[in-house]
Amino acid sequence: MVMKRSIAFFWVAVGTIVMWACTSNPQTYSSPDGYNLSAPEKMIMKESLLEISGITWHKDDTFLALNDEEGKIFFIHWMGTDNTIINFKQEGDFEDVTKYKQWIFTLRSDGSIYSLPDSTTIPTKARKVVKELPKGNYESLYADEEEGKLYVLCKKCKDKKSEEAVISGYVMELSGDNVLNRSPVEIDLSSFAQEKPGEEKKGFFPSAMTFNRSTNEWYIISSVNLALLVADKNLKAKELYDLNPDFFNQPEGIMFDRENNLYISNEGDELQNGNVLKFAFRKKTGQL
Repeated sequence: MVMKRSIAFFWVAVGTIVMWACTSNPQTYSSPDGYNLSAPEKMIMKESLLEISGITWHKDDTFLALNDEEGKIFFIHWMGTDNTIINFKQEGDFEDVTKYKQWIFTLRSDGSIYSLPDSTTIPTKARKVVKELPKGNYESLYADEEEGKLYVLCKKCKDKKSEEAVISGYVMELSGDNVLNRSPVEIDLSSFAQEKPGEEKKGFFPSAMTFNRSTNEWYIISSVNLALLVADKNLKAKELYDLNPDFFNQPEGIMFDRENNLYISNEGDELQNGNVLKFAFRKKTGQL
């Protein structure tokens, strides 16, 4: 059974699970154009990044990784051994990290956003630039350097929209590390039909987001749903891909590098360390 689906948000039925378990045919998983989500290159994280909760590309062959509960940002060379660590001296459950020009932004789960200089030599306490967004649980943060905007998606908001066919969030303008003019944004999934009548509605719960400049598409990952949502530049949902649990233990971070290679990070558990998976970008036949 091919797990790529025209957008419907998640409906899970016991009968479907039983049928899947009993079938003799193995499941197959499809991928967005240009990527093969069944052929990753894996980088194992050290124990200090067991709970790797967010990643973003930095420069050259370096990316930033965020520790969930210790208030630490790691500068990591892809497949390298030496990492630089910044302790930004804040308590709380930090869920995502993004870079904007000479600034690094981090997102706490209550919707607070902090900034700190993009430097490995200046120890500093992060500055809170957004006190709190409306009450909810937030895990997705992305800074668009070209447009000077900061995007946040809510994993589960108290207005209950996350229980419905809507992903809600906010977009803010950036001036340096100052965050201005917050406006609501939504990804509407309500136009897509329920897969099977009577199945329980689950919703879609974003864990991280990033933007693919080669296709002008948003890539939004959900650890709860074990899925990747693709939306167009205007946040109109297009496609949904189920993720193979053999590769994706707990996907919590997503990014692209400057060559459009896709990376997805997974938190670890009692049996395995956290990791970052790289999916090489392959141009379609005939594409320049």
